Amino acid sequence: KGEPVKGALLTRIALTSPDKVGIPLSKLEAKGIKAPASDDSGAFILTGLPKNGRVAIKAGHPEYAQEAVDEVAVGTSNVKITLDRGVLISGEVHIRQTQTPVSGATVVIRNAQPPHDTALARTDAFGAFSLRLKPGVYMSQATAVNQATPGWQQFSVTGENPELKVNLGLAGTGTVKGVINDAVSGKAVEGVRIRLESTGNVAAILRTGPDGVFSTTAAEGD
Repeated sequence: KGEPVKGALLTRIALTSPDKVGIPLSKLEAKGIKAPASDDSGAFILTGLPKNGRVAIKAGHPEYAQEAVDEVAVGTSNVKITLDRGVLISGEVHIRQTQTPVSGATVVIRNAQPPHDTALARTDAFGAFSLRLKPGVYMSQATAVNQATPGWQQFSVTGENPELKVNLGLAGTGTVKGVINDAVSGKAVEGVRIRLESTGNVAAILRTGPDGVFSTTAAEGD
């Protein structure tokens, strides 16, 4: 609506030129590096960037859907990020068999359309989480210690309702691994694309290494 937003955190920057490097500013606080935030007038500043570089910037705020801007030249002083209230996504992460809430679980929500932006949330002591998203199609997954959802669960945000519930069930995890060889020569085949599904959801997409071996972690089940 044109009003300045105070306290919006610059949660992630990605150097796109001359080298490509992602920097998760929100995860560096444990090392004493605070993510830059907008002030009362909505202004922010990012320092320590390489000269003549180009960056993408992601901003987040509890009352808004996260937003990103791409291809910003270092030294630019008129960068504008516009935040939208979006739709409130709330839900619970629980153990599938017992329905017990899981605290401290990480919820990953990825936009199904390019550029495939990712939003993160963490469950509270009651296994609940919330964040805001813009309308679109998303894939969601939750993980905890030795537990995970069976693949990525898809849901749509239409904007017709101000709130949407997304509940995720966890199960114990195990490892799926193997090797792919040429049927005639028996030699290992590198770069084979493997798609793993669990309960109808995509659980992992990976490729074989130089020795033809693949390995991934997945939730218990078929």
